[in-house]
Amino acid sequence: MTIVISTRRVIRALAALVAFLVLASVTVKFAEPFLTVRWMKTLVRIFDVDSEQNLPSWFSSVALLAAAALLAVIASGKKRKEPYFLHGWALALIFLGLSVDEMVSIHELTIGTVRRTLRVGGIFYFAWVIPGMIFVALFALAYLKFLRDLPASTRNQFLGAGTVYVAGAIGFEMLGGRQAAALLKQGIPYETQFSYWALATVEELLEMIGIVLFIRALLLYLSRLGELSIRVVPQRLETTPPPASEERQTG
Repeated sequence: MTIVISTRRVIRALAALVAFLVLASVTVKFAEPFLTVRWMKTLVRIFDVDSEQNLPSWFSSVALLAAAALLAVIASGKKRKEPYFLHGWALALIFLGLSVDEMVSIHELTIGTVRRTLRVGGIFYFAWVIPGMIFVALFALAYLKFLRDLPASTRNQFLGAGTVYVAGAIGFEMLGGRQAAALLKQGIPYETQFSYWALATVEELLEMIGIVLFIRALLLYLSRLGELSIRVVPQRLETTPPPASEERQTG
């Protein structure tokens, strides 16, 4: 059995899903004041890109998991003595962690603690962005040489995808935090205001686009490595030692 993966078709499908999720979120948000039936109001919770543990967050989590799997495939093709062997596996683990965090929102649990400890507000109202920026800075330093030694086209694609993702995850998160803090000072719940929700929508859109661009870059990189073969070995072949005759032949 041969499985052929078309990068163009995969990216088109992912882009269509992103467009659908964002349009659905915008539609249900504008329709929310007119929804009087309970099950209809549930649609807002299901499609709102600014909510957690719903369809948009599930998509982002699965996309990040797919990126982690592609990174693991690339890393598994390298030998331990090759340069950046550990960088590849570490990157796969980082994206696995991002996938888990996207689904269960671990970073959200740090907001209150960091905000109280550092006594921050304004653009740092969602205070998790502070450790987030520190992580991005350390990551950039650790992977600077790794990126430099990549093929130019791959490096540019990785940097482009990362820039878009970080611009949403941290940049627009900070803008949204500033707007939320300003609204709360006026005694207005920020979650109900269009000014905040618009920033949050752009944030999530940029994150999803960044992930899709990164998956595209990984698929193109894999395509340059040549044909990929995956073999599933039965357990008995893994555990059964070779016959004595084979041992004599190989010896």
